[in-house]
Amino acid sequence: ARDEKLHILEVATFFGATQAYIERGYQEYLCINSFPSESFTENEAEAFDTYFGNQKGKRIIEILEYPKVSLREWVRKSEMVQNKHWKVSLDDFGMGENNMNAVYLYTPDIVKLDRSLICGIDNDARKQENVRTYLESFHERGMQVLAEGVETKEEVELLSRWRVDMIQGYYFSKPIPANECKEFIRDFSAHKTSEACSYNADS
Repeated sequence: ARDEKLHILEVATFFGATQAYIERGYQEYLCINSFPSESFTENEAEAFDTYFGNQKGKRIIEILEYPKVSLREWVRKSEMVQNKHWKVSLDDFGMGENNMNAVYLYTPDIVKLDRSLICGIDNDARKQENVRTYLESFHERGMQVLAEGVETKEEVELLSRWRVDMIQGYYFSKPIPANECKEFIRDFSAHKTSEACSYNADS
């Protein structure tokens, strides 16, 4: 039986996030958290298209780590994702249900490595071996890899050498309000450009 509270949360998240995205005039990708046991009903899908129009592209549906999975609901959600040319990411890989079986089921565009795999990796040979194996496997499948929870320069440098596609964590910033993001990105980019120029000058 469907968990009505969970389903309402799923639908409200899609509608609320999309409305805020449009109202604020964003052009970047919008990531929307999604439960693996939920999908729109036919009426909800029609209402979404009626209210927001043809929302093709620029969306990443992030499959949360959750103990309840529904293959039937995933098939419905997958059809919507494909029709709208959205991407799928698998959140918190390495924790609970989001393991290799989930990778085989969802075939995500992006796999987000959980912080537990990353924390202290520069000093942990076992973690290094595991993450490099995952990287090779996912890249062979054409998937991008994002490392979550990166907090130190050493972790960033190691993961960058291994060509991890994306890195996020407190090393770059703690969560900030949406209206501060553009200013942060501009300042961060300027800082990194300055660092690169200084490095080249010293080389």
